[in-house]
Amino acid sequence: MHQEHAEQEPAAIPRPRRWRFRRNRSPVVNLLLIALAVLAGVTVISLVALWPKGHIEHSSAVQITKSRGAEVLDVVTKSCTTSLNGRCKVVTAKLLDGPDKGNRTSFAITPIPGLGNLKAGDRIRVIHNPPPPVGATVKLPAYAFSDFDRRLPMLWLGIGFVVLLLATGRLHGLRALIGLVASILIVLRFVIPGILEGHSAVAMALTGSFAMMLITIPLCYGVGAKAIAAWLGTAFSLLLAVGLASAFTHLAHLTGTASEEANFLGATDTKISL
Repeated sequence: MHQEHAEQEPAAIPRPRRWRFRRNRSPVVNLLLIALAVLAGVTVISLVALWPKGHIEHSSAVQITKSRGAEVLDVVTKSCTTSLNGRCKVVTAKLLDGPDKGNRTSFAITPIPGLGNLKAGDRIRVIHNPPPPVGATVKLPAYAFSDFDRRLPMLWLGIGFVVLLLATGRLHGLRALIGLVASILIVLRFVIPGILEGHSAVAMALTGSFAMMLITIPLCYGVGAKAIAAWLGTAFSLLLAVGLASAFTHLAHLTGTASEEANFLGATDTKISL
């Protein structure tokens, strides 16, 4: 028997792959990309042009009153002449911050829906009453009831929302949370201050919406066909909604002065278009 020695060929060495940028040959996709680039450019330019500059000057007719934290110590029902049913609640509270921290104050409140369950241990907000004018016969208490202090319950609600979102959505939940925080910052740092400076509320809202969209959509969908479709579809919807709203506001002669708050705002700050 003849033994044949088969020569084993050496394994082929893979050549390094050359990465090349392949231009998409679809004219529709290229057109959508151009539209998206124009949208992003207009949004950035609008943000720079409309960004609030400097400190906002408040009208002298608007008085800003800061509330103080307090804890209810006692609530007693007594007769009074200011209430329709002749009964009032006299509240004794301990101040938790401010120059009178640790002191006690008492004031009367008229029972209305939402205040009937005011009891000892509740956290509330109070405001300091200005001193009475010279010759006044009615003596006001040092502090008056403003509202319930909801900061702690809202903080626990926010923490629970974040924990639930991260536990169920994980990475997607984290990206959605980042987009939510970015959207809130745009509203607080750009939209509201810009409107108070006198810029067009429509322009500020539209620019802010486009900026939110450019941030949140890539976080939710990534960068691809879905993101492009979502970007342009949302932008078209926003433009259509703003156009219809503006047109019918003029056609129906809507003034925006349909509440006491709107009338007060229009009287104290003429730069804001209601």
